[in-house]
Amino acid sequence: MQVLPSKPLSHLIKHYLFVESNTRNIKKFRLFPDGNTGIVFSFHNKLISGSSTFNQVDYLPDSLVYGQINSFKDIFCINETSLLIIVFHPHGLHQFLGIPANELIDKIIDLKTLFGSAGSEVTEQLQESQSLQQRIKIIESFLTQLLKGHTLKIQPIVIASVDFIVNHQGLASVNQLVSYTGYSGKSIERKFMETIGIFPKQFSKIVRLNMYLKDLRDNKNKKILDMAYANGYYDHSHAYKDFKKITGVTQRQYIGEFNALALNLLEFPQQ
Repeated sequence: MQVLPSKPLSHLIKHYLFVESNTRNIKKFRLFPDGNTGIVFSFHNKLISGSSTFNQVDYLPDSLVYGQINSFKDIFCINETSLLIIVFHPHGLHQFLGIPANELIDKIIDLKTLFGSAGSEVTEQLQESQSLQQRIKIIESFLTQLLKGHTLKIQPIVIASVDFIVNHQGLASVNQLVSYTGYSGKSIERKFMETIGIFPKQFSKIVRLNMYLKDLRDNKNKKILDMAYANGYYDHSHAYKDFKKITGVTQRQYIGEFNALALNLLEFPQQ
């Protein structure tokens, strides 16, 4: 279930995602790049890293921050699952942390490490609450408190460039961004790395894939190849390779075999 944030936080937060399951077995999830970052709270049972082995189980923190990811990541949960995921806009997390976004690429960090006692307190409050509305109230109070007295480092060049890329469905080139913003390509790339964590070319590629994913999910009766062409792919091979590299699955698998909890979050079918 997706829930929109309150208006004062909507320029930084895209939505809240709630994942609930009472199935008493091992569940496997796959997260892949969508150009956004997030904070995950896991209730009841901790998530397990997909890099864990039979001899060593690597439990993830019950509250964690993740930056941009370069490739798909698998995570597991045993028995009852309850997750609250804060999905930020591409530049959103940077406004709360104030550190270069590229320092978080492919990293998972315990919320308590970043925010100390405030991170511990909000995690405990959320664990004790059973109401969805109450949890949203708690997390928005926490995030609003973080912003108090903090001057937002809004980067107009980044906001304008992101909007331009999205409006052009991920098909905008760096040269077009230069013409649109009046900044040099190097300046745009530097600001993207500092604020979002990836280069504009990579962000555009992800936006195009997101458009393709949405098309696949919403128009299952259309031909896959037709949708690929409509989203700027030159041929089937190009679309297939890009899709498989980023998601780890094929287009047909995405449509028919997985439960899509969000565009970029899949639940594997139960064995």
